[in-house]
Amino acid sequence: QYSQIRPACATARNMCGRYEETLSNYREQRLQCAEALLYMGKYKDILNSFPDQAYMYASALLYSGRSSEVISRYPNLREQCANALIVLERYDEVLSNYSTYYYHYMRACQMTALKHYIAGRKEAAYTQFNGLTNAQYSRTWGLPFYFYRFLLVPYLHFLDGDKAAFTKACEEIVADSKYPYMQMLWHHAAYAIGRIDEKEFLAQPRKMQLTGTHCLATAMRCEYNGDTAQALRWYRKFIALPLYEGVQAYDVFVKWRIRELSKR
Repeated sequence: QYSQIRPACATARNMCGRYEETLSNYREQRLQCAEALLYMGKYKDILNSFPDQAYMYASALLYSGRSSEVISRYPNLREQCANALIVLERYDEVLSNYSTYYYHYMRACQMTALKHYIAGRKEAAYTQFNGLTNAQYSRTWGLPFYFYRFLLVPYLHFLDGDKAAFTKACEEIVADSKYPYMQMLWHHAAYAIGRIDEKEFLAQPRKMQLTGTHCLATAMRCEYNGDTAQALRWYRKFIALPLYEGVQAYDVFVKWRIRELSKR
């Protein structure tokens, strides 16, 4: 429908997982070509051939496990520095120095609250989570934001023994939120509580990092259904994926679930 807007078409192809088409047919769109390579796991190709694309170059460093290098190499690329600090779990620095970068500030708040919960400081965790409830969010934010904003707290209530809280939260999403967050939130919630099957989950339109979100959502679905052995298997499968599948964004949560389920 908008074939003349080539940057948008290349971005759309990447979102649909059609990376080879971007690389073959949109070579002049260097940003999108670098993005395609990123989600194909071809970090070296970006580092070798796209030094002019600073944002994607920094992303390749992040996904190569070189987060500290992002901070030293690109101190003025504030958004990516904030991403690097979050990966390094240096949340206080994000809260102190990146308050105008609202997405990253919110992510640091979310992760700080989760760390409180994992450490047994549940009251502090829920107080911080509750303080974020009325904050303003962009519906264009995708992974991993929607998970922490809409699914994590109800899931923690489920882990505390209130399964109905997670069921209710997901049912509300299924009823009212099909299209925000590129449909990822809807598919995650519907699949986690069994309202759609695996085939329908995998058929969702956005294919970027779908292998990772499939593993995570399946692990949650298994844990929700009381199958701890399968939940543990899927959490471990997730954490073993390449970093471009979103592992860094969820590793604190997933490693914690692996530790807890391994004790049973």
